Amino acid sequence: MKTTIEVLIILFLCSCQNHSANINKPESNQPDLFTPEKPLTIQLNEIQDSLQLKHSELLGLMTSEDKTIVLLLGEKNDSTYRETYLYIYPKGPIHFSDSLISQKYSLPGNEYDIFDSLVYQARVFYGNCTKEFPFSIIWIQKEKQENQQWLSNIFVITPDDPNRLTYSLVNDNIILKEILANLKKGDCKEIPGMDIYLEP
Repeated sequence: MKTTIEVLIILFLCSCQNHSANINKPESNQPDLFTPEKPLTIQLNEIQDSLQLKHSELLGLMTSEDKTIVLLLGEKNDSTYRETYLYIYPKGPIHFSDSLISQKYSLPGNEYDIFDSLVYQARVFYGNCTKEFPFSIIWIQKEKQENQQWLSNIFVITPDDPNRLTYSLVNDNIILKEILANLKKGDCKEIPGMDIYLEP
């Protein structure tokens, strides 16, 4: 099983490297966050045990020099109900590592309540997605409030910032345009969205 997981990780990394090679990128001073300079081995079963997950799936990798951020879809061992979230696992000298490991984050896509009513939507990007927040994970999200009005905002995690881990910003189309431009260039990646239904 361990060998199979390692083979899948290698195939994933090769796939990311081939994808990057097919994109015509302009000159950039920013490092390639998705293709490690040295071979990288991710032991998913060890990460799963460390985060106390009973199920996990690799969603993405972000690397910078000796730092790596592993993005996982995971389900907790102690969940009374099936609750699946995005988990972040840092490797290397990452600021706020304990805070990152202890938190669970919303997955991208559409979330529905027990009455199948849409209550949350999000897109999640990671990498060098904006000039202001390099090496970051960004949620463009909106959530339905109790008064049935929608609240939109941007949530940012900056694991390489020694002073601050998270930022909450007003939803701004200018920021989204910058993210999409960097996504097209290959400096930024998006985690595919999914439909999530809350159980009663």
